[in-house]
Amino acid sequence: MKRYLVGAAIGVATVALITIGVALGGFVDVSATSGHSAPVSWLMHNTFEASVGRRAADIVPPKDLDVARRIEEGASSFESMCSVCHTPSGEAPSPVAKGLTPAPPPLAHLGDHMAPNEVFWVIDHGVKMTGMPAFGPTHGDEEIWALVAYVRSHRSATADGGDAHEH
Repeated sequence: MKRYLVGAAIGVATVALITIGVALGGFVDVSATSGHSAPVSWLMHNTFEASVGRRAADIVPPKDLDVARRIEEGASSFESMCSVCHTPSGEAPSPVAKGLTPAPPPLAHLGDHMAPNEVFWVIDHGVKMTGMPAFGPTHGDEEIWALVAYVRSHRSATADGGDAHEH
């Protein structure tokens, strides 16, 4: 049994040293133009969904997300803060959006595939290694909920209401 544990420890240490050598040796292409491999994309996407789902679960959206005033406030904020990355429906992606990896989801996708509490959490906290900043430190909850209202107002006719994940 002792030999097995020693062998396992040596194996783990060897894999760790090789991984560190590959990473620090410059063998991993970190350029935004190279994209991610399919396994890395899968892992990042699923990690994102699980993390946001867990952290946003206790957030209760206000009942007035469909009020025109709130949507209009969100539209103004979206234009100044978000549209450069999250392409509005019917528009071509900006040069900034074209250069981001992973590509930021367009506005319609956000309304169709994320629940309001999840959209709020993402806007509030941002997402590491995506270019999505955290707006919570600089914007109040009311402004963030207005953005959520605006995002929800752009759900497609085929969406399930935007209140649950669609996978």
